[in-house]
Amino acid sequence: MDSVSSYRFSRFELDPVGGILLRDARQTPLNPRAFRLLELLVKNHDRLVTKDEIMDHVWGGVFVEENNLAVQISTLRKALGNGPHGQPFIVNVPGQGYRFVGPVGDSEDEKPEIADPVVSGTPKGTGKRHWLPATALAAAIGGAAALILGQYWMGADQPQRLSIVVMPFRNLSIDPDQAYLADAVSDDLTTDLARLPGSFVISRESANTYRDKTTTAQDVGRKFNVRYMLEGSVRGADDRLLVNAQLIDAGTGAHLWAERFDTTRTAMGRAQEEIVRRIAGALNFRLVRIESDRSLAQRPQDPDAMDLFFRARSMLDRDRSPQSMDVAQKLLEQAITLQPSFVDALNQLSWLLLRREFELDSMNAEDLARAEALTDQARALDPQNGMSAANEGMLLLINGHCQEAISGFQLAMSLDPSNLAARDGISLCNGMLGRPDGMIDALHEAIALSPEDPQTKDRYGHLGMALLLADRPGEALEWLLKAEAAQAQPAEKYQRGLIEAYAQIGQLPKAREKFAAYQLRWPRRSVWRESCYAGSKATSALPGLRHALTGLLAAGMPEFADESADDGIAPPSTLQPADLYAATPLAVPGAETVRTTDMPGLITATLILDVGCGGAVPPGALFLPWAEDGDRLDDEIQPRLAKEIDMAAGGDRQKPIVVMGAGIHGWGPYNTVLRLEALGYRKLYWYRGGEEALAAAQMATEDRRSNY
Repeated sequence: MDSVSSYRFSRFELDPVGGILLRDARQTPLNPRAFRLLELLVKNHDRLVTKDEIMDHVWGGVFVEENNLAVQISTLRKALGNGPHGQPFIVNVPGQGYRFVGPVGDSEDEKPEIADPVVSGTPKGTGKRHWLPATALAAAIGGAAALILGQYWMGADQPQRLSIVVMPFRNLSIDPDQAYLADAVSDDLTTDLARLPGSFVISRESANTYRDKTTTAQDVGRKFNVRYMLEGSVRGADDRLLVNAQLIDAGTGAHLWAERFDTTRTAMGRAQEEIVRRIAGALNFRLVRIESDRSLAQRPQDPDAMDLFFRARSMLDRDRSPQSMDVAQKLLEQAITLQPSFVDALNQLSWLLLRREFELDSMNAEDLARAEALTDQARALDPQNGMSAANEGMLLLINGHCQEAISGFQLAMSLDPSNLAARDGISLCNGMLGRPDGMIDALHEAIALSPEDPQTKDRYGHLGMALLLADRPGEALEWLLKAEAAQAQPAEKYQRGLIEAYAQIGQLPKAREKFAAYQLRWPRRSVWRESCYAGSKATSALPGLRHALTGLLAAGMPEFADESADDGIAPPSTLQPADLYAATPLAVPGAETVRTTDMPGLITATLILDVGCGGAVPPGALFLPWAEDGDRLDDEIQPRLAKEIDMAAGGDRQKPIVVMGAGIHGWGPYNTVLRLEALGYRKLYWYRGGEEALAAAQMATEDRRSNY
């Protein structure tokens, strides 16, 4: 078959002479190595091609790491998707090599190719649907068509969603030799935008055909059949590098987004890299929002997998409330049902489940296992996907392995330099490890990379709190004020951070004014409780945290809460939402209330169950911090709790048990008493004062918080 001019398979035509791959008669961009690899596999589709053969053909015998081959295979799988019946075009024979599967014909073949209805992997659909009668479709593609009756396939007359061409950036410098900077920015942007979920980016070589030509966006859109055109200019002036970029609707010529970037030229390579990442990061969120809005307008009642993905992404970008997360989760689940091998949707759903642990404190074992399975599935489909690596990092973080998690996040950034999830993860891990400088660096990078990300306003607050831990209250105040200005209802921790920062820089009247307003919304807070929930042991040992807590004391926050404080709350007989900061009643139905003065005798005579923060746990107590989550008797906490208590009590349901938590706030300990009653335990004591009251009384306790 080496003498033929081109090869045809499924919807594709491979032209070795012209060096192009066509899909539905439109060019599919491939880098030169990926193209040579595909050509080798297609030509030898009747046999296994060994790794040595591939290395010789693609890299000319030059030694390279084997993961370079994996990168090119991943590139091809993403470009090709799956075949008509869901099978991949390229399969791996472990330890031996790769083989191209499926029928291959030459350009002289007359047999028509039938398009697969939905491309596996990242769907690349377009707007117009062409419906075929079921009988005609079955007759055309045989018995296997029964699996796809009622589905649609996308027409080739409309641009693909999130399709974009990066035009050659213009060199506006006086020195024509500076043209390489414009070329480098254009080239790197083409590469980075191709990493965006669901993107289709025209190759740099094709875009270069318009270098130095005057044309309209509509002409470019028709030429490349894309929805968007990115153009711009680069100007070097003295020690500055100025880059202008603008996104244009290739159908109408309307300007959708524009930005000017200005940086120093002292480290040109780093400056260029920073600008490229900032543009790619901005377009990530802008394009997703545009595509989501377009989908809702054009296909409100008939979304496909990509529509559902864009809608979920756009919703999560704007709002991460429990309600929005629930809706986004359903959209992603629908997308995966329509397209089981949709890598970006698999990763997005995994990320959503994992982030609940830190943003909503609602993770359970079932969700954790599901997130892990989704990540494994996505990684198997695309081993070089940066979001899969970021999710693996989050799994390690949640399981208390922060050092290993950081390595996972760093891998994610090497695969996808604009990955924000990885930078947020690195910030979280460095916070757990007591490394505020690492938090600060990661947050600065994320903020610089994500000017369009609605979550950036939250990163302002995170950065302010990190600067407080680093003992830099003046800088912290600047970022916390930015967070306050950017949010209609700033989070409690950022309001507390403002009090701490004002007190530390000597503005005590302002700190007390802020605390008075804070206390109206969040009464009965104490310095000890804020210290206990500040993080790990390593975080608690930081001088910056100690100084911040001293600022709270100076502003008027009491060191300890009064365990006798009565807010007049009637004791309910049902489980309540596990709010860490809600005040609790003085009593629990079915349990005897005890005070700190009773504890010395009870510690040795009963089983002490502590579900608090872990900063002051009685010696010998059973410490189960996860038990304070959840507000249902039928959730996964109940059987776990039964197992732990039965082991500790030797199966004796008459064993006296004292239940305690961090202090007078938080329904977790209260709910735990009700759970034990449901399990059949009858000798129950409710110690409302908890760890905080023990610390205030200076009783012997242990710090059982993790060091990660």
